Amino acid sequence: MAIFGLDVGERRVGVAKVDPETRVVSPVGVFEVENTAGLVEALKDSEDTLVVVGMPTNQQGELTQQSEKVKQFALQLKGWLPGTTKINFFGESGTTLLAIDRLRERGFDDVQLREARASGLVDVEAACIILEGWTEENLS
Repeated sequence: MAIFGLDVGERRVGVAKVDPETRVVSPVGVFEVENTAGLVEALKDSEDTLVVVGMPTNQQGELTQQSEKVKQFALQLKGWLPGTTKINFFGESGTTLLAIDRLRERGFDDVQLREARASGLVDVEAACIILEGWTEENLS
């Protein structure tokens, strides 16, 4: 089974993948929301695919305006993927800030962080965080 994690933003989608046996999460890449062909191709990894989509919540765990946009994007995405693909939502809050903190811990300075945001590296790191959380809860 192929398991992917998505961090869906306004402009980009960060993508990560987990090896179910080792539970190691790795980055896949970043794709523009407006140009989903590359994203769809990346997610067509196998006949048995699960896509874990980060569902934004506020600090109280409630859905937000962005939550509805993410839900609509995921439903649209499902229509472009093979019928065997499953979509799961996983509540997430603050993963972008956690991603930035991780990059700082790796030695990124302010200029490198701005570049990481512009290039989508922060989105990919956020996707890794989402998938790590899901993996911890579901593959233990």
